[in-house]
Amino acid sequence: MGDIVSQFFFSPKTEGAWKWGLGPMISWKTRTDNQLGGAGWGAGPVAVIVGGITRDISSSFFVGHLWGDEGGFSTTTFQPMISYNIPSLPGVAINYNATISYNWDAKSSGNSLTLPLGVGVSKTIALGGGYGLDMGLGFYSNVIRPDGAANGKINWTLSVLFP
Repeated sequence: MGDIVSQFFFSPKTEGAWKWGLGPMISWKTRTDNQLGGAGWGAGPVAVIVGGITRDISSSFFVGHLWGDEGGFSTTTFQPMISYNIPSLPGVAINYNATISYNWDAKSSGNSLTLPLGVGVSKTIALGGGYGLDMGLGFYSNVIRPDGAANGKINWTLSVLFP
């Protein structure tokens, strides 16, 4: 397991179909092996835009920057999330949910970018009162990656949804 990064958003109440939010992201040094490390203890800003493209296709786009205590860690992240909500299976979606990253401290520009491609599945459960829980599992191959980086990853997500 690598370092866990948590994101928190403050979003104004709006009437439009698209919502946005700003907030901090925090890196927690939770790695089980130094080869799986990231920022270690760190933080930075993050923004999100969320909306529906069609009735069955939803999207969100996260962009942020994280500074950490592990050797001057400085990385920009972009996380597009595109989901096709399966009409015959309420709450179930097929999706792309992976983080593209650029390491500003890489020794060479050829070792800066990580680009994962793959697919995932998720399930959203309504808990009542506007609250919800979203769980997902995805498998991604890092088609562009720095030297020594993993060939791919398993992406497990758990999101608590607040009204």
